[in-house]
Amino acid sequence: CLVKIAGEMVLSFPAGITRHFSSHPSPPVLTFTISQYSRLEQVLPNPQLL
Repeated sequence: CLVKIAGEMVLSFPAGITRHFSSHPSPPVLTFTISQYSRLEQVLPNPQLL
């Protein structure tokens, strides 16, 4: 059985994080992880968003 799911992943952050990034001239890089990534066969990032 092959299942194809196409869509978007949206990340939410607390409202206070925008104040933190706007108050620092060199904001830190945001990183995140995907749990159970090995179960995914293909992940294609949207280059317009990166």
